[in-house]
Amino acid sequence: MKSKAFRYGFLVFFLVMFCQMLFNTYLVFRGTSGLKQAVTVLWTFRLPWQHAYHGTGLPLWTAQFAFGFYSVMLTSTILGMATMVLFRPRSWCVYCPMGTMTQMICKAKAGTCPGTASGCGVSGGCASGCGSSGSGSSQTNESLS
Repeated sequence: MKSKAFRYGFLVFFLVMFCQMLFNTYLVFRGTSGLKQAVTVLWTFRLPWQHAYHGTGLPLWTAQFAFGFYSVMLTSTILGMATMVLFRPRSWCVYCPMGTMTQMICKAKAGTCPGTASGCGVSGGCASGCGSSGSGSSQTNESLS
């Protein structure tokens, strides 16, 4: 689960799921598609949710966005709970899409430590000037990625 391929593959999966939710909301907004009153988990399992929406006077596209967003959140919650039970607590944090995107932004902003491959860790500092303070932390740059 800690491999980069798994993390980035999972990020792509969630981004595709999120874009599909936005596209379905757009279709309802344009009037091309009707309101789908269903919450899906992993695009496959449809949960009966007809009782949740009774026409509140808001545009239908807002309800469609809510159903889609809830589907994404429910999927991530179920996957997080399953990995917590199967592996260890906080295992979701290893491949969480938000954490992966944040890590990508931080790496792009700060650059990567040139000594990472040679075992340069935060605890020992870095002679090449990567910004490590050598404060005594036992976390390495590799464990942050």
